[in-house]
Amino acid sequence: MSKLSSYIVNRYKLILLWCCFSGLVSTARAATFQVTNTNDGGSGSLRQAILNANGASGADVITFTVNGTITIQSLLPRITGQVAINGYISPADYGPIGARSIKVTINGANLSNYFTSNSGGRVDSDGLFRFGPGASGSSISGLAIVNTGSGVEAIMIEPGTSSIHIWGNYIGANASGSASTSTRLGDDAVVLGGYGDSSPAAITDIFIGTNSDNVNDANEGNVLSNANTSVGGDGIQIGSHDGRASFTNIKVAGNYIGIAADGVTPAPNGTKSDPNPNGFDGVFITSINGQNVVIGSDGNGVADMYEPNVISGNSGHGIEILSSNGIWVAGNLVGTDKNGTMAVPNATKSITTGFNAGIAISVEEEGSLVKQASHHIVIGFDDTKHNQASAASVRNVISGNQSVGIDIYGIGTSSSQNNNIKIAGNYIGVDRTGNVRLGNGVGGSAGGLTGNGVQAQDATSITIGTDGDDVFDSEEKNVISGAIFGRGVSLISLNGTMSNSVVAGNYIGVGANGTTAIGNDSPGVVIGAATNIRIGSNDDGTSDGLEANIIANNARVYPGSNDGVRVTGASTGIRISRNSFYNNMGTPIDLADNGITLNDGVVTSGQPNLLLDYPVITSYSVSGGTMTVAGYVSTCNGAEGTAGPTISGAKTIQFYKVADDGDQNGAITNGTCSRNVSHGEGVQYLGSISTVNAFNTTFSLEAGTTFTTSDKITAIAIDANGNTSEFGVTTVDAPTVIAGMPDLTPFITVNPNQMNGTTDFASRIRILNLNNDSTTVTAGIITVRILKSNLWNFTWDPAATSNSLGALNNSAWTYANSQLYHTWTTNVVIAKGSSRYIGFSGTFIPAATSGTLPITVQIRFPSGGEVNDKNNTDVEQIIYTAN
Repeated sequence: MSKLSSYIVNRYKLILLWCCFSGLVSTARAATFQVTNTNDGGSGSLRQAILNANGASGADVITFTVNGTITIQSLLPRITGQVAINGYISPADYGPIGARSIKVTINGANLSNYFTSNSGGRVDSDGLFRFGPGASGSSISGLAIVNTGSGVEAIMIEPGTSSIHIWGNYIGANASGSASTSTRLGDDAVVLGGYGDSSPAAITDIFIGTNSDNVNDANEGNVLSNANTSVGGDGIQIGSHDGRASFTNIKVAGNYIGIAADGVTPAPNGTKSDPNPNGFDGVFITSINGQNVVIGSDGNGVADMYEPNVISGNSGHGIEILSSNGIWVAGNLVGTDKNGTMAVPNATKSITTGFNAGIAISVEEEGSLVKQASHHIVIGFDDTKHNQASAASVRNVISGNQSVGIDIYGIGTSSSQNNNIKIAGNYIGVDRTGNVRLGNGVGGSAGGLTGNGVQAQDATSITIGTDGDDVFDSEEKNVISGAIFGRGVSLISLNGTMSNSVVAGNYIGVGANGTTAIGNDSPGVVIGAATNIRIGSNDDGTSDGLEANIIANNARVYPGSNDGVRVTGASTGIRISRNSFYNNMGTPIDLADNGITLNDGVVTSGQPNLLLDYPVITSYSVSGGTMTVAGYVSTCNGAEGTAGPTISGAKTIQFYKVADDGDQNGAITNGTCSRNVSHGEGVQYLGSISTVNAFNTTFSLEAGTTFTTSDKITAIAIDANGNTSEFGVTTVDAPTVIAGMPDLTPFITVNPNQMNGTTDFASRIRILNLNNDSTTVTAGIITVRILKSNLWNFTWDPAATSNSLGALNNSAWTYANSQLYHTWTTNVVIAKGSSRYIGFSGTFIPAATSGTLPITVQIRFPSGGEVNDKNNTDVEQIIYTAN
């Protein structure tokens, strides 16, 4: 069909749609009732039109010929017959959110308190527009509904009702789409079921927003906002606290929920002062058995571009799923503006009393009700429904929220463990492009972990990323980055067990392009007292490469959070395999949150991953695609290259190319082998072998590796139960000096190095070529860098020739300022035994407590043609005292 033909057909459909609503086209059984005045009752009123439609047979229509505000004095009649209530006065009034003309406002300011207590002691409420089972097939559109009065939902759909379409309305906002105290709703905007309704009758085929029929879809979104009352108020509530009713084919699509029609201004559902733990969410789903319940896009290729919801600005969670199942959340903007580039946070109510989140999945805890788990929920891409073509349309952007991005919260008993939840294909903590930071935790501070990307507590069978089933695995990766004072992923046991879950194929600390540094302020992944968690690959030969995570650039801000992956408590079976680690502050894998845990030749029950010893590599060489490697998994036996006691049981040793930024150094092992060496970060998986303790063998390099003779290796050990060690020693060979080759080493001095309160200081870095062979000179660029810190400010003077510590050569160095480092480069020749100097000044900014701060200088290898990198760092330890 040509574009012109398609246009004509669609225009014909719209005209036909309008004619049906206006009564210009009718069936033998349909009747049209016109609202001709703004009276609350009597002939020509909305109230009378509903009464007339209830009394008539067939599919009726209510239209409006009057502009203005209808002020309701008492609840409108319950709708008991099929009717289309259309507030649009002419076809020209249709339009997308923010570009439509709504001329009829329904104001419920004079309604009394409709909160009542039912027989179970729960609070019931009522609806201004209430659709009963006899109203199946009805719709409501083109209205602004405001100021509904306490205990009055704007629209309520009772159990047993089906085929209702709510579209094109401004609910909680005025006719221009803006919200204020004068438009505030006295309870929820839209309710399916009812807070206190225990009826088991099913609700089916409900559309809130676009129905994706390729007719008028761009114009069908609602604004659902400003539901604000003393006991809460949700934009949409689906379900009932009192029973697990069946909800089938429910779709919430194309709406602005908690945000005004401009797509930027917050119009919160709920209040910041509301003491009620529930009832202030954008979308609240409670106690339902769901089948095809979709919040956002279904990704079926029909009207997908009109299906995303903007769920932002709400006082509580953006979306809360409580004791429910069978739900898909896909394609939404949660915590951002309509463009997905600016934060409009959810969870603004409070971050001090709990982790309100962009999306929360939890367990019913109210009163004496049976606590039921939430399960079979998908956030984002579902490989049973979606494909490569639909991946972008079902991607949620969950960013800019006041606190956590996604929170899965359990209560500790096996029967109430949230389970079978999949989080795949989303952007979390970045904007819609995937490459610009838009972190969760915008309301946080250094005093607490507020901005975790994804956190789960006391849950089981949670998949974050790819399931590795060889079905669209590459589309399942999440970007989980940019957490403000928070972790990328946190899986912990508090009152029960966090178990049998997977974090695979994600970008944690980088953007969607896989390279842009967008680190999480705290560790990339934290596992606490959990069992059988996999981070990366299961090494089963299917999609192993796609299961690997990139875990990079993390823990660069939050004090004491210096890890890529941290495993704590009595965690066991935490398998960490094939991931790419680099540029994380401190150790890439940290067992027990204490930096490098030195080998002791035993396993320790009750400690994270049994504190399994790491591999010590004594030698290696590469020939073509084969690597020969020797080493051991234990303490040394007096000499650095000799293995100590054997730890029983076969272990897989995985070898990696090293990324060494100078902050993973430690002793070789416990005991006599205490020389400080690099442990490094494993940036690229090379291959593996199996051993018990000592090894001297060859293996084939993994296809696609880029290992050269100047690269170094490190390794991890994994036992039969998945317990994974920290990264081991790169090599234990002592530093050597090769005749005719330069060997650079740095020295850093800070004066003063003990500081009390705000203190100015000077620093000088000496770069020495310590090879005394007469032919030794440097050749090529020399690169020197120090890690930035938020505890001191930096000043660079490129013309300085001296400071209080001595002569400087600043003019010979080119300075560069990056997100993480102060870096200098030069191509001057440094002869044998000669030095060049860099000087800078700074001002120390006191922290809240006293402590120590290392300032580490590193010569990037290879610099100036050197071939030895074992003496390329130096540290000056600052001792500081708070004011």
